[in-house]
Amino acid sequence: MKQTSTFLLLIVASLLAGPPARAQVAGPEARLPAAAETLRREYASESVNYPYLYNGPEYADYTRKYHTSTGHQFFLKPEMMLGSAHYNDREFSNVRLQYDLLLDQVVLSQPGNPLKLRFIDEKVRAFSVDGHQFVRLAADSANADIIRTGYYELLADGPVQVLARRTKAMYEHLNKPYVDVSFSETTRLYMQKAGRYYAVHSKGAALRLFANHSKEMQQYLKEHRLSFNQAHREESLVELTRYYNGLPTS
Repeated sequence: MKQTSTFLLLIVASLLAGPPARAQVAGPEARLPAAAETLRREYASESVNYPYLYNGPEYADYTRKYHTSTGHQFFLKPEMMLGSAHYNDREFSNVRLQYDLLLDQVVLSQPGNPLKLRFIDEKVRAFSVDGHQFVRLAADSANADIIRTGYYELLADGPVQVLARRTKAMYEHLNKPYVDVSFSETTRLYMQKAGRYYAVHSKGAALRLFANHSKEMQQYLKEHRLSFNQAHREESLVELTRYYNGLPTS
């Protein structure tokens, strides 16, 4: 509605301004019709895309029933963040999203509407939030024992991919006469090579996928002192994989 009102005001202003005089430098008034046309096109585009984006079921915040909450169910922070999505076979940018790690659901807000919706999972190919890129993977017979269908953060891309499955668990705590809730987060790392997925729990598991460049990888590990302990495993794996993806194919 706000865009429509602005559009109408610009139309009226352009009509009142009248046609610009010939052989004169065009002033701000002369540019109003062009601005109005640009705004009309943007509004029409949004009107066309609206039903393709905001068409999922309602998302209800299930933590509101608890007395207090330690942590939250979302990725990074509980507020909406700027992102993008490949949804319904269309690309959408500058949308406000949340990613519920407990339910593995992508949540979005509508402009000027307090109601939250969630994407229909099967219609999501990928999405990004606050600069983090996620893809939706569907487990098949070849990978069902390794990965589960759902969203994975793409940490490194190329001949070998690094993906992170980020999840949260929720725990209820009886605090008579109330019930409190808390959340804990878990990350599992995976690699994809030649269409197969592998769980990565150690340096050895990663190096097995780099066997064709074993000498270079071992040297890089030593020179950069990459650690694969729990605190540094993710960043070390990403760095090592990016180095491998930049090596010549052999």
